[in-house]
Amino acid sequence: MIEHSNLEEYQDPVNYDLEFDGEMDKYQFYLELARSSPGEVLELACGTGLTTIPLSKAGITMTGVDISLAMLAYARLKAEGLTVTFMEGDARTFESDKRFSMIYLTGNAFQAFLSDQDQIDLLTTVHKHLQPHGIFAFETRNPEGTDLSDQEETEWGSFIDKDGNNVKVSGTQCYDASQHIMHWVTMRDWGYKRTTSRIACRFTDQDTLHSLLTRHGFRVEHQYADWDKTPFSPSSSSIISICRKC
Repeated sequence: MIEHSNLEEYQDPVNYDLEFDGEMDKYQFYLELARSSPGEVLELACGTGLTTIPLSKAGITMTGVDISLAMLAYARLKAEGLTVTFMEGDARTFESDKRFSMIYLTGNAFQAFLSDQDQIDLLTTVHKHLQPHGIFAFETRNPEGTDLSDQEETEWGSFIDKDGNNVKVSGTQCYDASQHIMHWVTMRDWGYKRTTSRIACRFTDQDTLHSLLTRHGFRVEHQYADWDKTPFSPSSSSIISICRKC
């Protein structure tokens, strides 16, 4: 389906954090949700622990699972002294004897599961590892609220890297409508070098998502447009889903 591992964006964890950290409203959203269902919480595709660690610091017993060894190594370094467990694993095949009160994915990680079978395997993992009536939460970009047109290189923003350099970020996008997959290529201009990484993300519309969750043992309790819990509408850019294991 793709000609790369889909992990190129995750090879430089220190600068990844500098580019993507700081979503305090998101961290608070998941913290409040975890507190509403006391018990141990599992984050799948946790990366460097951008959300796992704030929840752990707030007193939630956390486990984080990710497929990238580089991201996990940095997560463990940042979490030194905290009671949080980080484990290598693929969310489609992860196995644990533990059963969690809540499982979540964030950072639009749900979109990294590119095929029907990938999505089914993910949901099977989640359902198996949730306690009875446990919470499953995640967000995904809404195709109806996203510009899916093909685009040549455009400026996306910038960030300050670990050495104090201003890194300019730009990219291209190409959408495969037959597979519902967006192919993004990100270029970062460091002044002294230019790097390129590729990532593919699947877009699932609300109706398909609702049907998928229902068929695999979940009841959708809420869907929001943003972290302030604005109700989802067809033009929302995100679908934030709060589900309950049936």
